[in-house]
Amino acid sequence: MLNDSPLFLISSERSGTNLLRKLITQHQDVYFGPSPAHFLSVLYYREPYYGDLGNDDNFKELIKDALDLCYIHFSPWSIELDIETVLDKYNNENFNKRNTVLLSHLLMTLYAREKGYKTYFCKDNNLYDFIFEILYNLPNSKFIYLHRDPRDFAVSQFERSLQSDSLIRIANMWSYEQVKCISTFSTLNKCQILKTSYEEILNDSNKSISTICSFLNVKFIEKEKDVEVFTGKNEEWSNLSKPIMKNNTKKYLKKFNKKQLTLIESITCQQMRFLGYDLEYTPKKISLPYKLLEILVGELKFRIRRFFIKNKTEHQANIQRAKLVNKLSVKWNRGL
Repeated sequence: MLNDSPLFLISSERSGTNLLRKLITQHQDVYFGPSPAHFLSVLYYREPYYGDLGNDDNFKELIKDALDLCYIHFSPWSIELDIETVLDKYNNENFNKRNTVLLSHLLMTLYAREKGYKTYFCKDNNLYDFIFEILYNLPNSKFIYLHRDPRDFAVSQFERSLQSDSLIRIANMWSYEQVKCISTFSTLNKCQILKTSYEEILNDSNKSISTICSFLNVKFIEKEKDVEVFTGKNEEWSNLSKPIMKNNTKKYLKKFNKKQLTLIESITCQQMRFLGYDLEYTPKKISLPYKLLEILVGELKFRIRRFFIKNKTEHQANIQRAKLVNKLSVKWNRGL
């Protein structure tokens, strides 16, 4: 398995990441895109607190938490794995170390092969933070950098029940994440990473996925396959069951006024220009008092909104998932 070439996505959420996962899985026979378990963002920095992973008991505890991330999910994995089975398969692979990167690699490869694919496409969150850890452990890995216009990104974030109402926070999030993604894209060899955009995918999905398949040296299948990995009890995945929304761009022109767009563009202009997005207005310097006030008002609106809509929008599976991640955070970050 170590010689396989897994594919990893670096991107911001709400940039078409699950759409890309769906399209890649449906249009070729090698890479399978499982529901994102977010192994590295949840477990990697907590790995030292499990103790010596050469000790089977310690490693089993890490395996248990990794499997929980697969199954306590609004779209749980449909492969049956238990701790002992995973431990045996890990040992049979003769990996030269035990760590989260290789454990997640094993789990996703097992799932992919259960579905009839050779390897996997991982779109877990925050993978831009783990590029060199991935390459150190899996040197044949490849990457896709997917980006989206920050103004439409902000529109999409505003539609989420779990996101801030502060445009400054949202714009800063996009800018910060693109800084990391752009740095990665500029550092890696072009045979290792491919850049594409949400807008390109909407404009011509077959052309975009065909280009990705060429990058991966796999055969593009024009007629999409029926793969049942894109369902889940989550409002944010509702569009995956619909045809591609080709007109789902420049929604910001109706959503935001001139002042709001100027605010977003002033924060993100450098990354926008690098990625080829045209500005609507001239960027302006934002005063510190205005920044603080906008963030404060946005956070207050968010908390009030969440208080009234929480029980209407959150499914039990999402609540259980949040409790699991919080449990791991408390367990290792505070020692409780």
